[in-house]
Amino acid sequence: MKTGTITKGNFIEKLEAHLEKFLYLYAFLIPLFIQIVLFAIYSIFPFGDQAYLRMDCYHQYAPFLKEFYTRMHNGEGLFFAWENGLGVNYWAHYAYYLSSPLNLLYLLCPKKYLLECLEAGMILKGCLASVSFLYYLNARFTGKNYVRLAFAVFYGLSAFMLAYSCNVMWPECYILFPLIMLGVEKIAKGENANLYGIMLCLSVFANFYISIIAGIAIVLYFIANLIIHAGEGKTIVKIGRFVLTTVVVVCICAIFLLPVFLCLNKTIAGGSEFPKEWEAYFNFHELLGRMLMNVDTIQNNSDLPNVYASLLALILTFLYFANPGIGLKSKITKGVILVFLLFSFQWNILTYVWHGFHFPNSFPGRQSFFFIFLLLSMGAECYEKREHLNKIAIIAVTAFMLAGCGALWFFLSKDDLTGGITTYLCSILILMLYGLFLFLPKMVNHKIVTALLLVVALIECTANTLAVGINSTVSRADYVKDEEITAKTVAYLDEVNKDYNAGFYRIEEYNRRYMNEAAWDGYKGASYFSSTIQGGVKQFYQDMGSRSSDVAYSFQGATPFMTSLLGVKYILSGKEEAPGKTFEGFEFKDGEDVLYVYENLYPLSVGFAVPKNADYAIKFEDKRPFRNENALCEALLEEPDAYLFKILPVADTERNTTYNYGQDNSNQITGSGTLYRVPAGRHAFFYVNEYIDSVRILIQDENRNTVESKKESDLKFRHILDLGTYEEDRFIVFIDEDEPNKELSFQAYCFEEDTYIRLMEKLSSEQLEVTSYSPNGLKGKITCNRDETLFFSIPYDSGFTITVDGEKVEAKTFRNAFLSVPIGEGEHEVELKYVPPGFRDGAIVSACGLLIAGILLLAKKKKH
Repeated sequence: MKTGTITKGNFIEKLEAHLEKFLYLYAFLIPLFIQIVLFAIYSIFPFGDQAYLRMDCYHQYAPFLKEFYTRMHNGEGLFFAWENGLGVNYWAHYAYYLSSPLNLLYLLCPKKYLLECLEAGMILKGCLASVSFLYYLNARFTGKNYVRLAFAVFYGLSAFMLAYSCNVMWPECYILFPLIMLGVEKIAKGENANLYGIMLCLSVFANFYISIIAGIAIVLYFIANLIIHAGEGKTIVKIGRFVLTTVVVVCICAIFLLPVFLCLNKTIAGGSEFPKEWEAYFNFHELLGRMLMNVDTIQNNSDLPNVYASLLALILTFLYFANPGIGLKSKITKGVILVFLLFSFQWNILTYVWHGFHFPNSFPGRQSFFFIFLLLSMGAECYEKREHLNKIAIIAVTAFMLAGCGALWFFLSKDDLTGGITTYLCSILILMLYGLFLFLPKMVNHKIVTALLLVVALIECTANTLAVGINSTVSRADYVKDEEITAKTVAYLDEVNKDYNAGFYRIEEYNRRYMNEAAWDGYKGASYFSSTIQGGVKQFYQDMGSRSSDVAYSFQGATPFMTSLLGVKYILSGKEEAPGKTFEGFEFKDGEDVLYVYENLYPLSVGFAVPKNADYAIKFEDKRPFRNENALCEALLEEPDAYLFKILPVADTERNTTYNYGQDNSNQITGSGTLYRVPAGRHAFFYVNEYIDSVRILIQDENRNTVESKKESDLKFRHILDLGTYEEDRFIVFIDEDEPNKELSFQAYCFEEDTYIRLMEKLSSEQLEVTSYSPNGLKGKITCNRDETLFFSIPYDSGFTITVDGEKVEAKTFRNAFLSVPIGEGEHEVELKYVPPGFRDGAIVSACGLLIAGILLLAKKKKH
């Protein structure tokens, strides 16, 4: 007679049946649960007021996503954007940062919860990656095996995902990668290329950059699989199918690929040179240490890659080469790829090639997703064929890995891994359990041991994710601070300026929190942080003393002259500033919120006439911004020695002096300082010659009492420091915060307002009056007194078509940075229209690619 008693064996069988039935659901839910717990631990919304906006997500993706949201809802198109960096090729920007089809889902979200939706998308992508890898395993291996769930979850929460989920354009390619590789395997086996073609096409549209890295991986994997599956169909047919499908996909995606390729050729990275010598970034044992659990992810300040996949995959990958059930060709080809990848992380030339023939700016070892995929797929294959393993191999590999952990402890020491001793102890414990569970099925009930193996694997994944999954968070309140009042201020300024140049003017901010605030707040700005910035504009900003890097140029450091040159009419600030005599400030209040608005009294239009040969008359000097501004002023005024800035002499150099910089003597600093005397009523500007991080600035009265102290940080991105104007004579002392006794050298100048006003009066007398503008161009009229050059404070781009009085005029560059055209004497009507370079040709190629794909599919359908 049957009873309701559930035996141990019965329970395991029911558990197996349940897991196998809902395997995909658990592949989605387990990463979801782990990441939700992670968010709760770090008080991320809805569990607190923190936001997970790390690195580029903070400065780029969140502002770019909000700008995209606004543009799509306002129907502004995707060709050009006035908001970013004086005006940029938005199509290339979109292709680089926003083209993933998943981003369209954000358009359905309420705008005020866009940050939360962005973070939810990060979690969702980890879950989808897990499901994708599970599909790959189920398609590749026959039968049912619920331990595949462990490998799937490890893939969804690998070091690549934990480190780079903040680069929201990358995970989509990571999700699709197992499906692409499954398609590659199918081609190598002599099957059709449909899956490969569709998934690769989606990947390129999702993000072309990671798809380039994936492309190298795909070629290597295809060659390996050709060798493994030699004899399964004609090799020449398989190669032809692979190449043809790849070419067709590239053609279909040309509408993105060609414009973004042309855009990137104008960036600093586009001109990077191939390394001349081999150089190792780190010791090999440091790389091996990155494969242990509980090792923090790396985004910058190190070249070490994020290669953790799981200790289960690691031990099984070693056993892969000892498994007689796996063919020799598989062992050799995949082993070679693994070794090649390890050297690729370590050596500069291979890193350069993997990253699209340039060196990455932060986020090292971006090809690590291929390494992780290989470890997990090889580990899963070894587990699927575990019946072929012998006890000696399991014991030997386990002992070898435990000894390896001990050796890494000895060579790296506990201080070199963020988790310290827990990194090693946890790894050793988990490795011992895996070795035990792989050994025991040959002696005890394999179903119980298999269930325990899955449990330990999920514990490892959970522990690792919770230990290292989030390095930092930011306050959501701080991130959106001033958002509402800024929107109201901009709306007010738009109303005030509706008759000024048809409402075309620019705004910037003091003390910005992130570089792309114009994209976030929706005004026309002069700063831009993006991998698509034009190198010439970046160089101009650098020459003029504004902050810049290889991937950014910023308004920070702009003098009154630079402010007018860029057409910036207003500067916003959350606190009261002293911008000088050439600005007039007022408070904009909204309840208790206050925003300080500083109006430039001498703004220039987006276009104005300059002397015909002014560009050729300017000689800029490296890291001499005040001389460069003087040189530009001379050329535009056509007056020799028309100085905007005059040198402020050094008053003294003080060594080993103790300075008070607070309200009492408790705030002191002892060091060497350079002393300058600033006369009353003079506007002082400084530029630090050294490459330092931060400097302490003390402003003292005639009796050498400190009346004000400020700290300027982040000076590794050199820019001019505005010290303002003082009603009385002041002494100014600079001291290095990190090395107080270090002698610093500066360029110290006083601003000549009279020269500046004469220059602005001349330029404003012949400036473009904008009559209308759109997202893709503008119209205006100008009256010139002679044959001159019409200068636009718009980055040069060959996508502009410029007509003067209805006739097309060839666009020129000014200082290899800005748009300009020759213009004659008299009154003229000027029009600019923009189409991204390469868009039309790319669209034609894409149409041809789609046509070829359609023909191939129809031919295949008729054949069958």
